[in-house]
Amino acid sequence: MKKRTTTLLAASLAWGGAILGTNQLFRMATVASEKTVVPDDVYPDNVLFANQERFNRLSRETWTLTTFDGLTLKAWYVANQHSEKTVILSHG
Repeated sequence: MKKRTTTLLAASLAWGGAILGTNQLFRMATVASEKTVVPDDVYPDNVLFANQERFNRLSRETWTLTTFDGLTLKAWYVANQHSEKTVILSHG
């Protein structure tokens, strides 16, 4: 009986810690702030700079959607002339 109680207590603490930890990570990740594709401190000798420059030259359409609770979601549609497939990337 004592071993079962100890096991049950340990399992309860582990689940509680997992739930609290997940909640904290979710709250940190959902802070409303301006997001950028590439950090502002990217320099020309950094590989991210070349990718950002190439991405900025692509033609794109801006799509918006207003959710039921009033949030405006924005997306870019970048067509690929060499494929009929579409890839959806989500950040959040």
